[in-house]
This record gives sequence, C-alpha cells and structure tokens, in this order.
Amino acid sequence: MAAAEEERQKHERYLLAHYRTEDDIERDRKEKLNLVKDRIQVGNEQIQFVTKLLTDLETEKARRPQTSAAEQASFDNRANALKNSIKKARDSNSAALTEQAKINAQFDAILKQYREIVQERKAKEK
Repeated sequence: MAAAEEERQKHERYLLAHYRTEDDIERDRKEKLNLVKDRIQVGNEQIQFVTKLLTDLETEKARRPQTSAAEQASFDNRANALKNSIKKARDSNSAALTEQAKINAQFDAILKQYREIVQERKAKEK
C-alpha cells in the first residue's frame, strides 16, 4: 500500500511540476492536436494531388484506345500504384483521427487529475 501511495505522490509531483495551471494543460493538448491536424492536412493534400494524377492517367488512357498489351499493363500498373498511394494516405488520416481521440481522452484525464490534486491541496491548507 505504501508503494501505491508513493507512486500517487510521485505522479502528483510530476503533474504539478509540468503544469502550473489548467491553461498549461490545454496549451499542451492544443500543441499535440495541432501536430496531428497538420499530418491530416498533408494527407489530404497528398490525396488530392494523387487523385489528380490518377484522373490524368485515366484521361490519357481513354485518349489512346488502341494500345498494346504492354502499354495497357503499364497504364494499369501506374493506376494501381496511385490507388494504393491514395489508400495509404486515407488509412494514415484515419489513424490520425484515432490518435486525436486518444490525445483528447488523455488530456481529459490529466485535467481531471490536476483539478483533484489542486482541490485536495487547497482543502489541506484550510
């Protein structure tokens, strides 16, 4: 039991050393969320760019209806590579959205713990 209490106090000291106010916690949350948001933005831009490349490739293929089997295979291989790139970017964005939810849950818990610690310390001072 003493080890658990010691660990709790250690965690309290850690929180109070890293966060002086609730605003510090929210600022840290915002910084972490902005990093993920930036990754999502880059992913969206990649999806747009690669989708345009795929559209251009398909337009080129349509303009050249009489192609050899080798040319057809080349078009198909490039199209598949572009489709895979789009899928990877979408998967990455999906993972980033999950990460955002985890960050929010983590910081909600930190904020709750911080409030409890501050409230407990104020009660002890009285």
